[in-house]
Amino acid sequence: VEIGGQCWMQENIDVDPAGSIAHDGSTDTGWYGYYSTTYQAAGEGTLLQWSAAMNGATTERAQGVCPTDWHIPSDCEWMYLENSLGMTIAEQQGTGFRDSGSVGSKLSTFTNNGTGTNSSGFTALLAGVRFTNGAFNSRGTLGYWWSSSEASATNAHYRVLG
Repeated sequence: VEIGGQCWMQENIDVDPAGSIAHDGSTDTGWYGYYSTTYQAAGEGTLLQWSAAMNGATTERAQGVCPTDWHIPSDCEWMYLENSLGMTIAEQQGTGFRDSGSVGSKLSTFTNNGTGTNSSGFTALLAGVRFTNGAFNSRGTLGYWWSSSEASATNAHYRVLG
């Protein structure tokens, strides 16, 4: 889907990354998996640690697990999307909760207690998260999306919708 002149994938990735493992423990060594081994909601895709999403790469805009000619978006590309949907530059430069311009509502019908408009066509699903201890949480209430930009030696920038 085109948003602000950028092309964004409208579906969650559903992959089995090369060299990744189904569950690790307490570090980012590339685990991946579905929210539930017995049931996966339509379109939810695979929940991935950052190193699995990046397929071992550490450079911004790496292809990662994306199909040919696609890449994991950088933090800058996420900010461009947010700005094109109405988030202020001042708020983009902050950390934590940010919602000027009701960007989350424009990315999904599931946000804002089910009153989101998805006017962008992004169609974000709130598929939850899998923590490093293996526990799943927040299905139906939160969705997480990685960027390809490292925030520190142990973390990368990401976006959360709720």
